[in-house]
Amino acid sequence: MPDVASAPGHSFIRSVDVSELEGDELPLLVSKDLIINVVAYGAGGERPHIAVMLERADGVCITAVGTHADNTAPTDIGSGQWRSVLCFPNLPLYSGEYVVSAFLFDSTGVLVYDEWRSCARFFHAYKTIEIGLVRLPHFWS
Repeated sequence: MPDVASAPGHSFIRSVDVSELEGDELPLLVSKDLIINVVAYGAGGERPHIAVMLERADGVCITAVGTHADNTAPTDIGSGQWRSVLCFPNLPLYSGEYVVSAFLFDSTGVLVYDEWRSCARFFHAYKTIEIGLVRLPHFWS
């Protein structure tokens, strides 16, 4: 991971953290919510955009979301740094291993400045005997 002082003129991701993980080798998500905190450096005072992709460990993309697509923006935390905190409430995924990737875009959301592929892995345990990828709201009649 580059240091701000060593990368003049370049925008880059500084950190990606998933909240409430326990364990080392394959951490367990212990919260009902998936919360991802991304901090980036934007060169030249530019307000960049941040995106996150959530995949199954086998590479099946579950979702990819970005500040530019959701009409929001990272928060200026000073010294050219920007933070976005993404929350997937009541994570509806069934039990399994999941991977997080993060992307840094320019202010238009078109040019990719940096990407951290598979930068965080975790196991999510969903208390059910059902199988599949995600629990969809449903009812029987």
